[in-house]
Amino acid sequence: MRIDVHTHYIPQAFWRSTAATGAWYGATLSQANGRQFVTSGPRRAGPVTPEWSFTAAERVGQMDRLGIDVHVVSTGPMFFNYHLPLPDAQATCRVINEEIADVVKFDPSRFAG
Repeated sequence: MRIDVHTHYIPQAFWRSTAATGAWYGATLSQANGRQFVTSGPRRAGPVTPEWSFTAAERVGQMDRLGIDVHVVSTGPMFFNYHLPLPDAQATCRVINEEIADVVKFDPSRFAG
């Protein structure tokens, strides 16, 4: 069995909010040298690729193509949000944890949180 224990999840709430308003709790999509990056507080990650915004169904297809049986899903460091005021950090943690739980519920034989 092949288990990928390093699968960063960027919440769908981030993608929806940045598309609608440009930011999610201060996190944004920024441009540099024609490429897109996720910026949150002091952290910047990227360049962004299409698989960064995966849904559970999309990721299962990617896993199958790559021969991966299980993904252990967690958020990336850019969403640890230590820089946010406590109520905002708690709100983002709640959203991220709920979304990861939804990914795991989609197929518990393929995902762990």
